[in-house]
Amino acid sequence: MRARLAMIGALALLAAVPGASRAVAEERPAGERPAEERPPQPPWAPSIAAGLAAAKERGVAFMVALNMDRERGNQKMVDEVYTSPEFRAAAEKCVVAIASMFEHELVRGPDGAKVCARFGSVTCEQHRVIEDTVRRDWLGRGPEDDVESPRHFFLSPDGKILFERVWTIGAEDLAALMVRASELCTPERLAAWDTVAGRLDRAFDSIAAVRDIALADLIAENDADIDAALAARAKQERDGGVVASVFAAFARAADGARRSLARDALAHKVPEVRMRVAYAMGGSGHADHLKPLLARVGKEQEPRPRASMLRAISMLGPDDAGVRKALVRALSSKDDLVREQASVALAPFAGEKVVRTALQRLLIQGGSRDIRAAASWCLGLSDDKNVKQFLVGFAASLPRRERRLERAVQVAIDRLEGRGEDGYEGLAARYFP
Repeated sequence: MRARLAMIGALALLAAVPGASRAVAEERPAGERPAEERPPQPPWAPSIAAGLAAAKERGVAFMVALNMDRERGNQKMVDEVYTSPEFRAAAEKCVVAIASMFEHELVRGPDGAKVCARFGSVTCEQHRVIEDTVRRDWLGRGPEDDVESPRHFFLSPDGKILFERVWTIGAEDLAALMVRASELCTPERLAAWDTVAGRLDRAFDSIAAVRDIALADLIAENDADIDAALAARAKQERDGGVVASVFAAFARAADGARRSLARDALAHKVPEVRMRVAYAMGGSGHADHLKPLLARVGKEQEPRPRASMLRAISMLGPDDAGVRKALVRALSSKDDLVREQASVALAPFAGEKVVRTALQRLLIQGGSRDIRAAASWCLGLSDDKNVKQFLVGFAASLPRRERRLERAVQVAIDRLEGRGEDGYEGLAARYFP
């Protein structure tokens, strides 16, 4: 039972967007640049109403950035992104506003007026009012609720939220989103925004944040003709990321007929498509994806798609003997990534003798530190005293240069001795690509 609970905790990470984690306030990060040493930020709109009015006058999009204090990712946006040449250039094509609930020091702006030291061209009262609207009206959160940030909302001049992007983002990528948002704000596109034709067009947009919302709306229509149109256009699309988004949306659908449309993509010629569709299948929780995944995983030759399929079958079939066999077989792969991922994906079966034996053999045979760390992590879920003795001996045999691996093995030993269980499952996150 302990191994099963650990597996659920670790593999649930797969259902989230890769790399996503909630920003939590901490002490001022080391290396944070003082405001006076940063290049200037572009002018922020003083209010949402003013920003929308400027966007309407200029015929461009309106972007609102949600930011918080004392967190590395948010601080990086202030220090490196909002001051970058790319962002300043994009702000010429998109009105921008900043939302923050924090109070900052006031400084004299270029015109002599007092402004926020963190954001430069607005007062703290102004960015706090914007944050309150974002939190209360756009996100439906209360004053004490957690809010994920950094976060960027892209609106049309009439106030429609076109799309959004959560978590940190580089200057070039954010600038591309800003420019694309304004390109979408032509009268023709906005008039067709909520039509099937408009959504079909955006479902194949080069920007993932744009197409994912359109795809979700189209899937929700529950219309066979729309499904057929999406599938037909996906077959003609050359961009693997776009194709993957379409079939991943089908994989997560509530309707079984739609989910079946995704399964052909497991054999798509582009590896990225196979990888992302398998990822979506595993995160969906739909058991009917298990059989086609099992049929495909043994045939898959590319490491990343195969690793994604191994994770998916582990999530969907934690009691399935066929899943266990496929995962144990993958431990003998010639590819390091596949063996590493198979070791972690075997978590639901860690208590079975055949799995313990295979993982112990993997440790003895050697390989990369990540492979052996993954194997020891899974063995830490076995609840077997003989495994603990084996790991103690293995750790003692490691040379001094393997101190990091020795530490990973010791964490597993602690787990088997009933110590240090808090957060143990989360350690598996380092083994996911």
